Amino acid sequence: MWNSKKSISLSLFVCGFTIVCILVLSCFINLWAIEYFDYCDCADHVQYLKYIGFIFSYFPSAVLGVLAVVSLIRMLLRIKKDNPFCHENVKSLKFISWCCFIVALITFTGSFLYLPLIIVSAAAGFLGLILRVVKNVIQSAVNLREENDLTI
Repeated sequence: MWNSKKSISLSLFVCGFTIVCILVLSCFINLWAIEYFDYCDCADHVQYLKYIGFIFSYFPSAVLGVLAVVSLIRMLLRIKKDNPFCHENVKSLKFISWCCFIVALITFTGSFLYLPLIIVSAAAGFLGLILRVVKNVIQSAVNLREENDLTI
């Protein structure tokens, strides 16, 4: 039977797999981007600028993505220990949302050189906003729990 412990274990596995995928992609992204943008022809400066916009958006975003996933893993481990409503989880959600907002800013800047990055920017910004709402809900639950603990 499926339960919350199995769900958390699956989430932890997916987080680990995501980190591995980001690291593997980071090793090969430069080669794939050169092929995709086909900027080897030095006369085509537009393709080269698209390549630069993409690469300079990818690497900082990948680092922030790994940091966000590591923070999510820590949060999942606390939840697995039956401690979902704690200040550390609120801090983790806040950190992850800031990572999303910074990725949105980086990719928005990169979209001036490579327009499809605007989609990543919008998605990251929206995800950051959703995480802020969830953080506020968890913060309220933590405050209620602390107040309830003080009640006889």
